[in-house]
Amino acid sequence: MATIPLALLPDRAVTASSVTIRCNVQPNPTGGPKQVTTATGDKVQCSVQFVCRPEAAPTVGESLTVKGTTCAVVKASEQDSVGPWLRHTIVYCATRTDITGPLDTTVTVYPSETSTDAYGSVVRVPSATGTSMAARLEPVTSSESHTDGQRRDQTWRLVVDDDLLAIDVDAYAQVVDADGIVWALVGDPLVHTDATGEKWSEVKVRRTGDGAA
Repeated sequence: MATIPLALLPDRAVTASSVTIRCNVQPNPTGGPKQVTTATGDKVQCSVQFVCRPEAAPTVGESLTVKGTTCAVVKASEQDSVGPWLRHTIVYCATRTDITGPLDTTVTVYPSETSTDAYGSVVRVPSATGTSMAARLEPVTSSESHTDGQRRDQTWRLVVDDDLLAIDVDAYAQVVDADGIVWALVGDPLVHTDATGEKWSEVKVRRTGDGAA
């Protein structure tokens, strides 16, 4: 890398503002996404990495298209090896899949709403109207110690590419997966914001039964 003049590098990265940056797109030597620690201490998997001149380097949070792949700049690290004519910046970018992980299923999320029970009390219950969204369900752990004859309820992690809090999803909401299995939320969702300002959510859930909500 250091022996190739950056002006001669053939690849391109195009920013959202249509500015073309001359750069060298590099694969991660390990073959998979590279884990990068951001300025705020967060650890992010980055599958896109390129080298460019420091004065042309995009800023953290900027959205790019690199070889047809849309990604966001997570970290830009300026290097100065051997001499000033070899100064360069390594830019690490994360795709949406790097950030959320693969979303390989679809769930219907029923947010909570207020209702009145048989005793006249105001309660929160799952809405009759749900929203379909791409998601991933993965087992987390069993929260109960094993004892002979004791039921063990496994907790799962639900990840969706949306802001669940914005649509009133809380511990009283309900989720139905593609197989019709009903899941109850364990606490309120955690909403994260990626480098481009897009939001995604994760929440712990437990299976409650089969059938539609």
